[in-house]
Amino acid sequence: MLRKMDIHLYCTVASTTAVIGGKAAITCNVSVPMDESVILILWYKGDTTGAPIYSVDLRYTDSLTAEHFQSKTLLNRAVFDVNVKPFSLFIDPVKEEDDGLYFCRIDFRWSPTISVPIMLQVIGELLVKKNFTFSFFHLFLNKLEGTLKNVKYIGNRE
Repeated sequence: MLRKMDIHLYCTVASTTAVIGGKAAITCNVSVPMDESVILILWYKGDTTGAPIYSVDLRYTDSLTAEHFQSKTLLNRAVFDVNVKPFSLFIDPVKEEDDGLYFCRIDFRWSPTISVPIMLQVIGELLVKKNFTFSFFHLFLNKLEGTLKNVKYIGNRE
């Protein structure tokens, strides 16, 4: 008789922070074995069941002529350089909806595939206008799931 088993794997999730309108570097800290070559790099947002948001296909080419693909959600805001280690996906400019869990999946020619989770926390901009009195009592902090989302100045002109 077959039994259903639940297997739970626990790992540390790397985290990085970016400001709305700024540049995010989502780094995939993976060591490539000396005698191995990377053939496919896939980036996912949320989970790995859907289509990747960014991919680099090295199966039939070298790193200089590799095919890069980015999904419509990135809207030409992503840059990835295969020759720079550790692998990092750069998003510029960052939008609020970029906040979330990302997965970097590396397929090797011979070694098993590696998938690494990375959390991107997007924070709002600090809006303090010229000629306003700055006071901590006038800051409005909007927290969502423990992540600072917006910092707005609420105060009187001098």
